[in-house]
Amino acid sequence: MPQPALPAKISGSDASCYLEDGGTTYINGPCKLRWIGHDGSFFINDGKFEGMASHDNTGAMVGAWYSLDDKSPLRRTFDALHRKGACWSNSTQRICAGKPGEGVAPVGD
Repeated sequence: MPQPALPAKISGSDASCYLEDGGTTYINGPCKLRWIGHDGSFFINDGKFEGMASHDNTGAMVGAWYSLDDKSPLRRTFDALHRKGACWSNSTQRICAGKPGEGVAPVGD
């Protein structure tokens, strides 16, 4: 799978976001949300980390995230994400975006 390009600037609408990978939470609170097209794909950015969830050419939801604090390339990718409420997740990763001030951190699966 080719690595998706992620923007480095914080832009978009205010939102509440959550990003977890391998049991570590990277985003849990206010962020900027930017929708990509009209298929539910989006970017989230809290100024320290950025993540995205997007439909690939087969229609499956995939994504990626990386740290904005260093100059290293993309950190991790998300494969085979499934939607539950404001979140897209697989067995070890989760990315969520919701209305500002509303918690989107999921409780269980």
